[in-house]
Amino acid sequence: MEHPQVTDGILGGQTPPPINSATLGGIEGLQQRLTIAPPEQRSQLLSTALSYGEAGIDLLIATLNNDPVLTVRATAYQLLQSIDSEKAKAAIANGILLSPGDLVYSVFKSAIQFNDEFFSLDPEYQNLDFLDEINWLELGHTDYEDFCRNGRDNYSGGEIGSYVPKRVARYLTKTEAEAAAEKLHQKLVSEWEYTGCFEEKSDFVFNEWCEANQVQYIGGYDYWDELSDELKAADNYELLGKLWRDGIGSFAFVQEETMNESQYLKL
Repeated sequence: MEHPQVTDGILGGQTPPPINSATLGGIEGLQQRLTIAPPEQRSQLLSTALSYGEAGIDLLIATLNNDPVLTVRATAYQLLQSIDSEKAKAAIANGILLSPGDLVYSVFKSAIQFNDEFFSLDPEYQNLDFLDEINWLELGHTDYEDFCRNGRDNYSGGEIGSYVPKRVARYLTKTEAEAAAEKLHQKLVSEWEYTGCFEEKSDFVFNEWCEANQVQYIGGYDYWDELSDELKAADNYELLGKLWRDGIGSFAFVQEETMNESQYLKL
């Protein structure tokens, strides 16, 4: 039996990796793995940069500034937040840079429409561009919000609502945005003292809702407000929020947005 010589070829699959391959160790190996890895793996690999001191910080900053995928940049941002370093703090001082094409999830305060008799929560009204064409000074108001607070004249009903949708915050994940929207909805619900100015949804049946949610049915003219007061007294804002969302509408909603210009977002 012949013994292999140093000049013999090596069987396929047994070839040692070249010195500049992705199997290099240290910070150089991590940099190369990040170059060829898909986004999900890049996010996972970034945590190992914390083991390389200043070189690891530089790698995180480079990823924050240059990676084309927002979720990867966000991971770098969050890792830099955990580092007690002036260089790291300076790199994230303005937040994470959102670039055109990045997908984010915005939380909006819902529009409130008024029809001369009732208010209604209606996040469907997204495009109220005609409001920008109105000369509010001629109507005796500084702007639209001043009109909403103080204007209850012939101009205040029908086509013009009380509030247009307002963006409150942006988030990188839908889960975070939905949690924030629910929290905002519950807060705004808790601030309304009287629900009679809102119109119920046409398919909402109060006593059936109470039965389905294991709430004692309250009859009478002020059934909404009595139940709302009970839920507030019990600090049950989760169920109070559900009552409003099911019966009237939501004070907040989430909208998926694609960025059309660069801007910073603090996480």
